[in-house]
Amino acid sequence: MRTITAEEVERAFQRVDTLPPELIESLVGKMTREQPYIQTYLLAVGGDLFDDDEREVLNFIGVVIWRAFELTEVRLRQVNSEDLERAEKANTAMLNYLDGEATTEFAAVAQNIMGNNNQAELLAFAVESLMEAPEPDREFREENTGLMFLFLKTVIDSLDQASA
Repeated sequence: MRTITAEEVERAFQRVDTLPPELIESLVGKMTREQPYIQTYLLAVGGDLFDDDEREVLNFIGVVIWRAFELTEVRLRQVNSEDLERAEKANTAMLNYLDGEATTEFAAVAQNIMGNNNQAELLAFAVESLMEAPEPDREFREENTGLMFLFLKTVIDSLDQASA
C-alpha cells in the first residue's frame, strides 16, 4: 500500500482532464479491462439517484483516482466485487456512526479519518472535486455529494487494498 502524493494526484488529474474525448474513451476502455468491477461499480452505484451530470462527475473522479494508482506503477491486482462490498460496508458503518454526531464532533472525526487514511491526498481530491462549483451548463445536487463521496472512498479503499 503505497501512499499517493498530492503531486501524483495532480499529475493524474491533468493527464485525464486534458485528454481529447476520443482518448478519454480509450482510457476508460483500458480501465474497464484492468479494473472491470471498479468501472461497473461507478456506473451502477446509486442507481437512478444520480442524474447524468452527477454520474459523469462520479465517473470522471473515479477515472482520475484509478489513473493516479496506475501512474505510480504500483502493481494492482484486480479489485473484485467482494473487495468493493467490504469497503462499502466499512464506509457505510463509519457514516452511520457519524450520523448521530454533533456537527463540531463530525468535523473532528472526518478530519481524523482523512488524516489516518493511507490515501488522504486522493480523498482530499475527491472532496475538492465534489465541492467545486459545477460548470454553468450542468446541474449538481448538493444533497448527493455525501453519497458520491462514500462511493469514491469505497473505490479508493478498494484500490489501496489491491495494491498491497
